[in-house]
Amino acid sequence: LHPRNVILAGVRSIDPGEQDYIDRHPLSVLSPEELNTAIDTEKLKPLEGGPVYIHVDYDVLDPADHPNAVYQVEGGVRLSTLIDWLQTIRKNQEVVGFSLTEFAPRSARASNDDVKAILSSGFGLPVRP
Repeated sequence: LHPRNVILAGVRSIDPGEQDYIDRHPLSVLSPEELNTAIDTEKLKPLEGGPVYIHVDYDVLDPADHPNAVYQVEGGVRLSTLIDWLQTIRKNQEVVGFSLTEFAPRSARASNDDVKAILSSGFGLPVRP
């Protein structure tokens, strides 16, 4: 995949090396603020005509509702909003891969229902109950 075929969905707390790469390559970056607005398929236009890879950092979700992020960053998007965007991307693009990073449960008993929802409803992957 070429960087122009990569969507970074809801990235925040970007370190300098990541920002340098983003600045030098034509990645599609959807900020939490953009994700929190109405879905705008125009933002996906630059991706037309090629396969798409979607990357999501778990910490894009509001830690008040989803406390299992490596980095707790106040604010964020609602789970249902993130899933709506992911479903829209899947309906409008040829998605060839996904990643979900930075999920770090605080205990073995921590709920992972939000991760299952992202994987199943957002990414369209089969998930065992």
